[in-house]
Amino acid sequence: MMQETSIEAFYDLLPSLNEMHRLFYNLLKVYPGASNHDLSRISGKPINTVTPRVNELRKKGLVVFSHHKTDRITKRRVMCWIAI
Repeated sequence: MMQETSIEAFYDLLPSLNEMHRLFYNLLKVYPGASNHDLSRISGKPINTVTPRVNELRKKGLVVFSHHKTDRITKRRVMCWIAI
């Protein structure tokens, strides 16, 4: 269960989120545990658009590390994220 203060903090941050932040935040709500490459494929946005936005969401405390997995296309180990 999310604490009431966390919910309040999220709503305080909402106005500071631009369209791209909202897109990737919402995608992580729908696809928890997605990697940056997953988000790139799902959204059709280039990886160099995804990675900085996810990092910014992490700095705001809205996205956290979930786990590592092997990317199905690149076969590399990648970090996966969840929106909180």
